[in-house]
Amino acid sequence: MKRVNSMAAPKKMKIVEVANKIAHEKKCDVFLLNGDMSYFSYIKVREQFTWRKSKNEKLLFILVTYGGSLDVAYRVARLIQNNYSSSSSLIIGPCKSAGTLCVCGSNEVVVSDVGELGPLDVQVLREDDIASRESGLVVKESIQQLQEQALSIFNKISFDLKGKGISYSKASEIAVNITKSIISPISEQINPLRLGEYERYLRIASKYGERLEKNSKNLKKDCLSRLVTGYPDHGFVIDRDEAKELFHKVRDLDEYELELVENFAEHVFEPVSDRMIFYINGEPVPSE
Repeated sequence: MKRVNSMAAPKKMKIVEVANKIAHEKKCDVFLLNGDMSYFSYIKVREQFTWRKSKNEKLLFILVTYGGSLDVAYRVARLIQNNYSSSSSLIIGPCKSAGTLCVCGSNEVVVSDVGELGPLDVQVLREDDIASRESGLVVKESIQQLQEQALSIFNKISFDLKGKGISYSKASEIAVNITKSIISPISEQINPLRLGEYERYLRIASKYGERLEKNSKNLKKDCLSRLVTGYPDHGFVIDRDEAKELFHKVRDLDEYELELVENFAEHVFEPVSDRMIFYINGEPVPSE
């Protein structure tokens, strides 16, 4: 089989040896996926399971990614659930966004001291800058802030007018008009279609998460909603301690996993964009 070009021959052999050793000791398959959650990822993962000869019922799944397609993350997690009775997600570096959705399908989450998950608030392309993305929660939070400001302005104006002897109905009418004149220019900048798009993406994340959780049974009650809407920023770091608040089964690496990390080195600490890396029981799957 074709090997990953970026890895020197001696290092490749060491990785194969270590992965096979761990697969034997833990009686599980070892699978590493490093890169974007793209359709290319799904095709290669699907091929990997088509070629799989192992009869192991457990999977140690190392996922290193900044995210990508929710559809792909769901498909990959489903492939794992359909091929193994249980799986452990090993998080050594960033496993963000759609990667976290994939982890929701695992029965156990193993997080290193520097491993991190991320919220599921989906990012979409900005209308004013196609090279940038923004969280689906940004507009929702803006609307909430706008509502709070409108109520505050109305209450203050109506209270002040009533204090000057103006009737409640007249004070309310004046307060409404003034509040409208202040808030309208801001609210008119919000595109309702854009808001609908954000809401749809957030529902997709929730529905995929619900389906994966039915099998994994590892998410705590109401924590899927917390992952989707409960964090202030898309880049928020969910470390091991935070993960313990979200999932039932979370632990640190054992001695075998530490040995694996030491030998996989740069392939597990940072996501790559120019290649994908796949292993099953130490046997590389073609990456191109």
